[in-house]
Amino acid sequence: MFKFLLLLLILIGMPGYALESHHANYILSLYKSTPGSGINEIDGKSSYILRKSCNGWETTDELSVDFQSIDNVKSTLSSKWKTFENFSGYSYQFDLYEEINQEQTNQFFGYVNSANGLNSAKYFTDKEYSVPIETKIEFPMKQLQNIILSAEANQKIYSSNVFMGSELLDSYRVVTVIIGKKKKYNKRIFQNELFQNSYWPVSIAYFNPEKETDKPDYTIKAKLQKNGVITEYIIFYDDFSIILNLSSIEVIDKKNCN
Repeated sequence: MFKFLLLLLILIGMPGYALESHHANYILSLYKSTPGSGINEIDGKSSYILRKSCNGWETTDELSVDFQSIDNVKSTLSSKWKTFENFSGYSYQFDLYEEINQEQTNQFFGYVNSANGLNSAKYFTDKEYSVPIETKIEFPMKQLQNIILSAEANQKIYSSNVFMGSELLDSYRVVTVIIGKKKKYNKRIFQNELFQNSYWPVSIAYFNPEKETDKPDYTIKAKLQKNGVITEYIIFYDDFSIILNLSSIEVIDKKNCN
């Protein structure tokens, strides 16, 4: 359910956009909640690494979230999400391990290669599964690249079909992004080269094409910098929302491709 938290952290750059390999930490907390959600409190953290390899971008995100219900029942979701997407945006690999209260609830890996235009997602868990994708798709890093390009061109809307592989046997999502006017930060929080002076406020809605409804499964509002770093984002569901704030960020070395 919450693996989209990891997916939003997957970013890509291109020459001129100066995306750097980096390690970012985020603090999670409850933003808003209605009585119907049954949630009283949320606390958590995410440790995210983006590293430029010789052929593409490697990401690793470790997430730990504690939930407390209105009846004071506590539970902990932990997950480790690893991906690889080549620079051309045609090949995508994903690997997920997830547990709740230290009991394994999900573990699978898979890949998609859309270079030949015939898309089929392969999932591997207790056995091999194949999910046909009968439309043109993007992968998460290519999507973020195109959002940045659209923002630079002063376009207000960007839409595409995005495959994430965040749920076993899942297919793509129809994603619409509303891009706001670039804003400046009120103050400089981090004194390093990765924290820039300005960001675009973006609102991202994820729709399930198999559902006959105009309502998205969830919506994300984020502060997106030109270099691909997200300093804050909020995930909205019907009954509650979660906010993630950047707590630290540092440059890490790229892989040596000599």
